[in-house]
Amino acid sequence: FLRAAMAAAAEAAGPRGRLLVRYSGTEPKLRILVESPSREAAERGCAAIAAAAREALGSPSAGGG
Repeated sequence: FLRAAMAAAAEAAGPRGRLLVRYSGTEPKLRILVESPSREAAERGCAAIAAAAREALGSPSAGGG
């Protein structure tokens, strides 16, 4: 489910977009970066990846930072 969300976000971002998802090396956080010419596409992609990660990890809250 997480890979599908990442693939959809990358496709929505288009050839000029960028996607990076990685665990932090210093904090217990998953870092999500979605860049796109369209702000809406970037925000939707980031939200979809975050939701998929929360579901996969069993975390009910969004966290912050």
